[in-house]
This record gives sequence, structure tokens and C-alpha cells, in this order.
Amino acid sequence: LSAADYIVTQSSGNHAQAIALGCKLLGKKAVVVMPEDSPGVKVSAVRDTYGAEVRFCKATQEAREAMSADIVRELREKFGEEKAEEIHPNQDIRVVNGQGSVGLELLEQEPDLDAIVVSIGGGGLISGVATYVKSVKSHIKVIGAEPERAKSAFMSKQAGKLVKNPPNTVIHTIADSVKSSLGPTTYPVVRDLVDDVFTATEQEIEDATKFMMERAKQVVEPGCG
Repeated sequence: LSAADYIVTQSSGNHAQAIALGCKLLGKKAVVVMPEDSPGVKVSAVRDTYGAEVRFCKATQEAREAMSADIVRELREKFGEEKAEEIHPNQDIRVVNGQGSVGLELLEQEPDLDAIVVSIGGGGLISGVATYVKSVKSHIKVIGAEPERAKSAFMSKQAGKLVKNPPNTVIHTIADSVKSSLGPTTYPVVRDLVDDVFTATEQEIEDATKFMMERAKQVVEPGCG
């Protein structure tokens, strides 16, 4: 995970839970910056189940980034430069590499896939999946899906350059886990290895999530819908 004693991250809940659990198992202190509109069930898991310290911020990407940086700086000033580190939810290459294991598992279970559709927020998951899948079976299409209200990846593919969601803006989407923008680590991978990106409306996301529950009997969060 890290040699530091204090691990700082920012997340609406999924990456936060992973960091919190990892720190709990390794005897480290996790400090997690969560947007003030994070789902209560995710806050509870991070704070109450896995024991991380949770600090809330305004629900914008810029606020998350700023508070995380401030906390790392405070901890380093108090305990030493090597004692605190941020593990970014989607721009840390270690996270991207780890998420590539999803592609590995998919091909182990179903080696003859024609395409893989991956939800996109900051792009960590799809970057890991695309990097692995394209390295072993380059003919498989890797397609991204993201909310219409948070379409950084879609806009970036269309423009041929990194385009972020509107700055300092609270994005209102039911798919809370995928409303970040691409960044310098993930944009080049999306540009070069992801075949296409499409967007989904709020109604489409709600309908798909409901369909999964009613027909497949699977409880998935809207970021997967």
C-alpha cells in the first residue's frame, strides 16, 4: 500500500472503502475526504466499519483535491515528510494497475469476449482494464460509459485533448461514483486504448439499475447501471 503511516485519499465511497480497509488491516491511519453529498451507506462503511477518519468537503472535484493536499501537508509538517501520502482514487498508477486485474478476471471467466463496457469517472478503472485487455487480446473492444451530466471522457475523445467537467461545479447525478474528470494519468490511456465512449441520461441509468434488480436479482449501484 505505502510505507507512510498516514494515508490520505478523496472519494465518494468506493475507493475510500478500499483504502480504509487496507489501512485497518495494515495498522495505518486513513484520512478520507468525502463530498458532503456522499451516500450515507458509503460514509458509514468508511468511518464506522473500517475505522477511517472522514472529513467532508464541498461536493466539487476542486474542493476534494484541495482538502486532500492540505491534509497531507498538515500531517507531514506534524509527523515528518515520509509519514503521510495521498493515494489518489484514479490518477495514482498503483490504483490503475490494481484495477487492471478486473480485465484479467473477466478474460479468465470468459476468454471469448468481443467487447467490455466500463463505467468512467476519473478513468482509473477503464485505464487498468484497457491496458491489460489490449495487451493480450487487442481485438476486444473496450468501451466507456459515463453520465451525460459528467462527460469528461466523452468530451475528451471528441476533442482529441483532455477536457474536464465544468470547474467548481456541483454535479448532480445518481451515479455518484463516476462524476470525476479524467486526469493526466488516465487521459492518454483513454485516448489511445479505449475504442469509444458513450453517455447515459439520468433516466437511462435509473432504468438500467432497476432492471438489474428486478430481472437479474443483482443489487448494483447506479455507477454500474
